[in-house]
Amino acid sequence: MITYGKTNIWLLLKAMGFTVQRPTGRASQRNEESIRQWRLKRWPMLKKSLPGEESHSLP
Repeated sequence: MITYGKTNIWLLLKAMGFTVQRPTGRASQRNEESIRQWRLKRWPMLKKSLPGEESHSLP
């Protein structure tokens, strides 16, 4: 069995012609108000916190 580290995998993929994929920008359909509402209402319900730790919401 052959094992590779993260650096070696990247070097192998680069040698085969693969490149890092990055987003080109924000979606044109992005709705800032919907995102804000989700952060205020839904995110706190989904966010896991450690026992005894207060829950904090995003700004």
